[in-house]
Amino acid sequence: MAPANYSAYSDWNCVELTTHQTPYWVALSRVLGIGPARMRLLLDRFHSAEAAWNALHADLLEAGLDARTADAVLTARRTRVAYLRPQCLQSLR
Repeated sequence: MAPANYSAYSDWNCVELTTHQTPYWVALSRVLGIGPARMRLLLDRFHSAEAAWNALHADLLEAGLDARTADAVLTARRTRVAYLRPQCLQSLR
């Protein structure tokens, strides 16, 4: 089991994880097909989880996602907007 403060993304010095970004990280990480490698692609292209979450389908493809994963992001965005409310993060613990 990983330590409580472990983060698969902790080695990304160029990515600043702020409280504002947390809901977008959570939402993206719950999309089928988004793991550490694809999260890195998104963050390299969009520089924030929020920008990746709000990206157009074509931009997600350009970032390196396959069509199925890009579709999954858009579906999640339509159906999981509740994750973006900070109070909902408590229920995901």
